[in-house]
Amino acid sequence: MSLKTFFIFLSIFWGQFYMAYPIDPASLRVLITDSQNIVYAHVKQIKANEGSFKSTFNMSHIAVLEIKETLQGNIKSKTVEVYFSPEYSCPLPAIYELGTNVIAFLDKEMEKYTTHSLSYGLKKVNENGYSAYKTRIKDYQIIMKISDNIEKKEKTIDWLIDCASHKATRSEGLMDLYEKGTFMSFYDYSKEQDVRTYPLTQNQKKRLRNLFFKSENIDYEIVGITNLIAKKNDSKIISYLINYLKKNKKSCCNNAIMFKIAELSDKKELKNIVEKMQSLDLLEENYQQQREILNKEFINSL
Repeated sequence: MSLKTFFIFLSIFWGQFYMAYPIDPASLRVLITDSQNIVYAHVKQIKANEGSFKSTFNMSHIAVLEIKETLQGNIKSKTVEVYFSPEYSCPLPAIYELGTNVIAFLDKEMEKYTTHSLSYGLKKVNENGYSAYKTRIKDYQIIMKISDNIEKKEKTIDWLIDCASHKATRSEGLMDLYEKGTFMSFYDYSKEQDVRTYPLTQNQKKRLRNLFFKSENIDYEIVGITNLIAKKNDSKIISYLINYLKKNKKSCCNNAIMFKIAELSDKKELKNIVEKMQSLDLLEENYQQQREILNKEFINSL
């Protein structure tokens, strides 16, 4: 198995926000727009579904939610029963865990509550995370009422950047902001490439650049922001990534950082090293040794 193949596997299995299993990705924007109900709740009980439809897909169990706050919809009761399955499958269902606090996006049909968009519609949160989600949800509910489409689009993009500015909701904002997201672009089959229908304004790019440079810890999401703000040979971003790489040689996302440096700097030597990294076989006995050699070679070539 090559390194490239391994990363593709990881992106498919774990990257539910970007290359998800076979249902359309549902960002926070989509969930707010399409869900009948949004509740903040505590998972009080998990029980087996003993009803006549217990073998129905995604309905083998029931999560009893103790509602702390209703953010959307007309649920008046203090508790609600949500049907789900605790078994991992494809597509991945919403999996409720006893004792957790969650934001649940719920639909009701035939007197049964289920989670909208399966696992996308369930967010496990702490108090800080809930505060961030609640603010963004309330803000977007106001934006939804705007009748002028141009104003609504502009405010939505600003709202997505607001989402990206908080760790808890960062993925929610970036999902729609990314180049290949259906919200910001469309695929032009005649050109065989994604085309942006709503380019970011200079002020919006500035906000994202500020977010990038204020990030003390660079993770995969922060690296991904460069796709929205960087140009070829963007010296400031390249220098920032290089300095971080040299100071954090064991960072979990160093591969992504090196790939991004090679891409932005457009240096043939760095690209050649990255290609060698991608061709390494994880199953080889001396894989780690080869990897460390290439890491040092990359850093020494900067």
